[in-house]
Amino acid sequence: MQIILTVIVMITIFTVIIIQARRTAKIVHEKEINETANRIKQEEMEEKIRLQNKILEEEKQRHRQDEMIRALSSDYRSVFYYDLEKDEGVCYRSRRNTHDENEIISPFSKMLEDYLKKSVVENYLDNVLKFIRPENLRKGLQLTNIISYRYLAAQNNRQYYEMIRVAKIDDGEEIHAVGVGFANVDEQTREAMAQNQILADALAQAQHANISKTTFLSNMSHDIRTPMNAIIGFTTMALRHFDNQAQVKDSLEKVLSSSNHLLGLINDILDMSRIDSGRVEIQEQECNLSELVHSLIHIIQPQITAKQQLFHIDAFQVKNEYVHADQLKINQVLINILSNAVKYTPATGTISFRISQFDSDKPGYAKYEFRVKDNGMGMSKEFLKHIFDPFERDLSNTKTLGIQGTGLGMTITKKMVELMNGKIEVESELDKGSEFIVTLELKLQENVKYLINGELEGLRVLVVDDDFETCDSVTEILKNLGVRSEWTTSPREAVFRAKKALNDKDPFNAYIVDWLMRELNGIETVRQLRRVVGNDAPIVILTAYDYSDIENEARSAGVTEFCTKPLFMSDLKKVLSRATGNFKVEEKKTDDLTETDFTGKRVLLVEDVEVNREIAKAVLSETGLEVEDAPDGIDAVEIFQRSKKNYYDLILMDIQMPKMNGYEATKKIRALERDDAKNIPIIAMTANAFEEDKTSAFNAGMNDHVAKPLDIPKLLATLKKYLH
Repeated sequence: MQIILTVIVMITIFTVIIIQARRTAKIVHEKEINETANRIKQEEMEEKIRLQNKILEEEKQRHRQDEMIRALSSDYRSVFYYDLEKDEGVCYRSRRNTHDENEIISPFSKMLEDYLKKSVVENYLDNVLKFIRPENLRKGLQLTNIISYRYLAAQNNRQYYEMIRVAKIDDGEEIHAVGVGFANVDEQTREAMAQNQILADALAQAQHANISKTTFLSNMSHDIRTPMNAIIGFTTMALRHFDNQAQVKDSLEKVLSSSNHLLGLINDILDMSRIDSGRVEIQEQECNLSELVHSLIHIIQPQITAKQQLFHIDAFQVKNEYVHADQLKINQVLINILSNAVKYTPATGTISFRISQFDSDKPGYAKYEFRVKDNGMGMSKEFLKHIFDPFERDLSNTKTLGIQGTGLGMTITKKMVELMNGKIEVESELDKGSEFIVTLELKLQENVKYLINGELEGLRVLVVDDDFETCDSVTEILKNLGVRSEWTTSPREAVFRAKKALNDKDPFNAYIVDWLMRELNGIETVRQLRRVVGNDAPIVILTAYDYSDIENEARSAGVTEFCTKPLFMSDLKKVLSRATGNFKVEEKKTDDLTETDFTGKRVLLVEDVEVNREIAKAVLSETGLEVEDAPDGIDAVEIFQRSKKNYYDLILMDIQMPKMNGYEATKKIRALERDDAKNIPIIAMTANAFEEDKTSAFNAGMNDHVAKPLDIPKLLATLKKYLH
């Protein structure tokens, strides 16, 4: 029984355990089921959230794309969204309304290609079509967010620059869509191109200037050494052959010529420097064109004679010779041009120089044209483009290699002309010659008396010249003088008409005959005229050359007077008045050391360079002046202060001196408490030869200015103004 009860208890306990285990297992199972359900719900929820976030992100992305594309629309005339995967586009803005806004375009690449083929200029088309290929867009946008291509487009016969710009829209590494914009960039492009061209030109000019300056320094070294070599060489020859007067004279003349050439080189460099720094000013004064041109001819004539060149010069329709002008600068311009004509024209070549007058639009002005033409070497078309550039020389022409020059003359000439508000032009052909044309508008002098006082009224004059324009110009001037003038281009006809005039009892009162004529030269023409008209009627020879060599022969043939071309009214008036005996012109005396006498006058010479003192003392002593010297401004002030009142009649003062310069010395002398210190003439005699130097001298209290190296006639003329 006990055993049965034990078994029953154990069974009961086991049953309870089993039931409890089942309950526990059920609870665990149910819990697992619940956890699984919860996990599934959680995953579902997370998936929903992820999907929602993705949708939101895609929406944000589309919104950003819209914003980006619409932003592009504000700057671009046509803007599209381009889906590279679908080859589909959406229009946001269309140029010329070819697409509606938000219109979907498919295939977009076809539309894009068709547009570009219609509008892009052929030279750009292949490259721009390559640019828009999807693979190339992706490749380009991997490196940057925006890529662009500028090309030349054409529409309605007008070409303009346009730009296509493509912007990356996707944030990821893969590029699925882009924004495409078109913009007209013609104005900006052309401005940039113009600016780039300016920069390129400036760079080219800088490089050219650098090369030119190097060439210039090389040329200058050669050109300076050439006259210096002559100066040293011929000075040595003169010293070695001192007893041979003829050889010493010849050597010294060559030294002087070389020195003047060296001075010309230095002046060119200084002129260029002053022009570039803006220190050159136009000094307009009353000027007579006849005197200006004849002075110019005297300067250039020896060079022409030395090369045995033919020289034709005339004035055409010049009615007004009295003008306001900067005579020195006009002289410099014309000397530069004429010197080049002589230099680059071979021996026996021909040079012509014509001055013409034309009406001006400005009241009280006239337009004057100066033409210089030669049949010399000429210039290449390439060099002609650079003829007015500094330091330029036509080194490509082997004929010019032995000719001296700095390459600055024409640059200075052009700048001088422009300073006078004029114009310079040049025409040239290689091996055929050149022609320079300078045009200036000059103010006419008012109330000018041309000596038309009737003393030549009624005279009958015959002009004989084989140049038609010269005959026409001379007879026109004669008519303005009241002369009955006739002309012929034939010497034989002139003899016939002279004979006929005698027979008609209305003889010519004078004859004007050109020296060089093709049919018969002037001297032979005069001989034949004299056989007909006798010795009473004056005959004037007209020439562009120095007539000193033939003067005796000409006067023996019956020539009364000589008149040099070009002819102005005052020239014809003077020569006819002299020839007919109606008016005697007072001849100017030449300023020469031997004709000047300052005996009894005393000068204080202030100069720090011993050789300059020696030269000046030698020159001044030739005039009878008593010369005392001082080596510096301090010494000059002390010497003058110790001197008796009115002991010195004049002071010649250098400017640049080591201890005290000439300006300070002059001020100190003027400040001395004595009357002669206030009144004594003080003349600057200095190498400081520019206009501003003259102004500084006058401001310091000086009376006048003489430039070094000394021009003896000018020095003597200046001294005569103060040494009475």
